[in-house]
Amino acid sequence: ASDIDDGKLADAQRFGARHIVNSTHKDVLDTVRELTGGDGVSVAVEAVGLPQTFRLAVDAVAYAGRVVYVGYAKHDVSYDTALFVRKELDICGARNALRVFPSVIKMLEERERPFPDLITRVYPFAESGEALRAWDADPVRFTKVMIDVTA
Repeated sequence: ASDIDDGKLADAQRFGARHIVNSTHKDVLDTVRELTGGDGVSVAVEAVGLPQTFRLAVDAVAYAGRVVYVGYAKHDVSYDTALFVRKELDICGARNALRVFPSVIKMLEERERPFPDLITRVYPFAESGEALRAWDADPVRFTKVMIDVTA
């Protein structure tokens, strides 16, 4: 797992990441190559939405690997598309799909992972606007914001 926030990297380790890298201190691609003997990772999941992280996912994945884009980039992303073919990549997008909800709900109920730790802050419904403004002002500070509609 890579991030620029040490707290989020610690969370990633608690959730099972075997290796973490703070990309403000170390080069992610160099670290991936070092850890994989130059092969690259089998699956790269991009969830940041920056053009450079979209490209990094393709560079970091191994031949015949899979790149999963969660969400989308807010700016155009340019690639050397020949790399997709040469590496025989499987590239797909992911979103909140209804078909996965039952398995996610089951996992939450079984508490296999410390999911509550992902919630950075809970806001009452009346403060929804403040929650969005706080997240928009400093998105790195938040992992997940929960709006409590009962409060």
